[in-house]
Amino acid sequence: MEGRLFVMVTSYDPGKSFYDAVRGPVFSGSIPQEAIETIQFILKYAADARVSSLSEVAVLLATSVIEVGHKMQPVREGFAKTDAVARAHVARLFQSGRISRDYAIEHTETGLSYYGRGIAQITHYENYVKLGEALNIRLELDPDRLLELHYSVLALVIGMRDGLYTGHKLSDYHRANGGYSWQQSRRIINGDDRAQEHAELSKAFYSALKVVYPKGLPNMATTKDNTPLSRVVNGLAGAMVSVPLAEGIDTTIDDDTVLMTVANLISSIMELEKFGYGNAMSVTLGVLVLFCGGRCPAIFAALKAAIAAYKNTVR
Repeated sequence: MEGRLFVMVTSYDPGKSFYDAVRGPVFSGSIPQEAIETIQFILKYAADARVSSLSEVAVLLATSVIEVGHKMQPVREGFAKTDAVARAHVARLFQSGRISRDYAIEHTETGLSYYGRGIAQITHYENYVKLGEALNIRLELDPDRLLELHYSVLALVIGMRDGLYTGHKLSDYHRANGGYSWQQSRRIINGDDRAQEHAELSKAFYSALKVVYPKGLPNMATTKDNTPLSRVVNGLAGAMVSVPLAEGIDTTIDDDTVLMTVANLISSIMELEKFGYGNAMSVTLGVLVLFCGGRCPAIFAALKAAIAAYKNTVR
């Protein structure tokens, strides 16, 4: 089995001032914890995808609220809890004349249904294929991957950046005078549906982002950081991201989960550097070698290299 893994290595937490700014105008006073998680994922993957314009990032965030509500979590179409309920929901839409094609009918080749999933609510077999190619996974063979937050956010960011949904993309709506066409940018996903609401949410997110990131969204992967721990983590991240899965891996634990856990552990350890606990990195990497060594030789090699790099930087 081979695949490609996407790993969140560094957290993008915009902080209290951001959340305070959007709490009222976007979330009516209370921000769900799920939304905070999604916001951080969107900021992270937007930066990784070189979407640094705060206007574009604001549109990504607003789109998430418009499409799936204030929790900003990936869902099945109609907020259905099961595959069967989602299919029935789309069938009812078709029977009522609200859509021209029942795209939830089982595909003749895969036997799967391609109703809306994720944050951007991707529909139709062809779009699953197209988004899957962009993410380098066979999404049409496992459409429920879009119910996983990291794949759903990747699909949102890459799809809106590259115009994979409607042909319209984030960069299309910058104005010559330096402004941004908030209302028209709704066309990236769904025509003029709730366009005014989308515009108001986008502007609220933009104002909050501007306070935290006055020079635009930074890319932590390329930000100059000369501390020993940061150099080690950045090197390890580069070795781990998009690592091909080895043959014969023990599949009792999902490999995405393993890598995500490893990456988040390392990210957390970085925070200890602020309080003088630098030795924790060496210990943690040693533990991770034991944990991952038998699962993927490529990860094992990356971890060993990271330990060596760490030892060199603290001599």
